[in-house]
Amino acid sequence: MTKEKYIDAVNSYSDSLFRIAYSYCKNKQDAEDAVQNTFLKFYTLNKNFDSDEHMKNYLIKMTVNNCKHIFKTPWKKVVLLEEYKDDDYYTMDNMDWHYEIYKAVMSLPHKYRLVVHLYYYEEYSVKEISELIDEKETTVQTRLMRGRNRLKTLLKEVWQDENL
Repeated sequence: MTKEKYIDAVNSYSDSLFRIAYSYCKNKQDAEDAVQNTFLKFYTLNKNFDSDEHMKNYLIKMTVNNCKHIFKTPWKKVVLLEEYKDDDYYTMDNMDWHYEIYKAVMSLPHKYRLVVHLYYYEEYSVKEISELIDEKETTVQTRLMRGRNRLKTLLKEVWQDENL
């Protein structure tokens, strides 16, 4: 891999990969570690990609795998993710409803949160998501449906409380 290609990939995809890792990890530091590990592995990779989209998909898959690896460490088995309340990543000026939706998405279990993020924020199809996370398409569709239902319930509660 040439230095220029690597720098272009970092500049083009680091924000997107960070958002995916953050939606998976729910923690800024772990997300940064996952993305950093992804780019370290990517730099040493000796692989030719058919297109930029192919490279992006490969990087997303590497990032998701790095996030999964973080959860396998002994530290993560002891420390519960609920102890991390890092809601400062997204700052939504004068957009409270965006922030409420973001908080609701981030409160989902990670198996729903990841597919919702990839589908709505990164605009991947169900088929592409299934390839990225190594799950069947029907599994992805089920997780999307369950994630939407949970979001609907959560947001109804939030908006009912605000209207009282």
